[in-house]
Amino acid sequence: MEKRADSSTQLEVDTDILDYLLYTAIKAVLEDRRKFRKRHGPSEEQRRADLPLQMVDSYLVIFHSLHPNQRVSASIEFRLRLLKFASLFTMRFVPCQAGVSLPTLQEMRRKHEERAKLFLSHQKTTENPDLAALATSLPLPAVTLQFHRQHILASLFSTQIPRNDYGSPHSLSLLDTLPEFIALSAAQNALQESTITDVWMKLAARYMAQAVLEQYLIFGAQGPTALQEAFAWGLDSNSDTKTGSDEWKINAMFWGGEDEELSGWNEIRDEHKNAFVPSPGTSLQTCLEALESNELSLVTFEDCLLDFLEGLLQGQSKPAIAQLEAGKVDGISRKDTRALKDTVGFR
Repeated sequence: MEKRADSSTQLEVDTDILDYLLYTAIKAVLEDRRKFRKRHGPSEEQRRADLPLQMVDSYLVIFHSLHPNQRVSASIEFRLRLLKFASLFTMRFVPCQAGVSLPTLQEMRRKHEERAKLFLSHQKTTENPDLAALATSLPLPAVTLQFHRQHILASLFSTQIPRNDYGSPHSLSLLDTLPEFIALSAAQNALQESTITDVWMKLAARYMAQAVLEQYLIFGAQGPTALQEAFAWGLDSNSDTKTGSDEWKINAMFWGGEDEELSGWNEIRDEHKNAFVPSPGTSLQTCLEALESNELSLVTFEDCLLDFLEGLLQGQSKPAIAQLEAGKVDGISRKDTRALKDTVGFR
């Protein structure tokens, strides 16, 4: 008669496997993106992340069929979120790889626009007349947009440029992925019970600025809508979101106590936002191109984001199986670890 582990032991084993697969897939996604940036990067047929991502998808189906009513731990939920964002960010130039269909993308954009409008309606702000240039000087000419598309792709893909649909309506943009970045950061903040730092605030504001710049230089957006949507993040004192939801965690992340926004965020956000106001005598196009060449280089930003994601991955304890694989398990001597590896058949 076949022996089966009791339900609690089976759940623990299955959870350890899921944790390991997620960890492996995130590592592979980040490594692939870095390799694509080098001259000896992999071809389309050599992406290391393909198999780990397929294994995660397949195992999630198995896991939920075996444990239909079981909620995974907070750390597993965070790894799932980290993998989702890492995939969206690193594969955004080819939406079919990121698993985002046009209807899904359109729904994402609708929700993001509604969120931004609601947030802005709760803020005590007045219209900034300096944004007039965004209403009168956009969109940029088609030939200018095409030039910048080719320039960005050549900068980010040294060996193989993906098909030329970057900047089209069905192409993922930084503005599309920005809410996932904020939600990921809020989840990390809640998991670690920490407070966001100036370093994170500057990275988040940089992300928002990069998203705006991409909208105007690549996607051909017009008017101040993209700018307003991208920077519509902070404390919403009028929020009535459900406790524990993504929106609640985001609001909590920006909370500084007594219904006040966290100190420093407003200044850092506005500094990046005001960078899009041309100085007297300077055209908006010149202003945008100067930002892309200097403070808002997309190549530099990608490096910063990949470092950030790597830090999130390594900031959590390694999965038990990954520790066993490396020959050192937390709380167990190397001798006992070697014995355990022999017992479970690890080489």
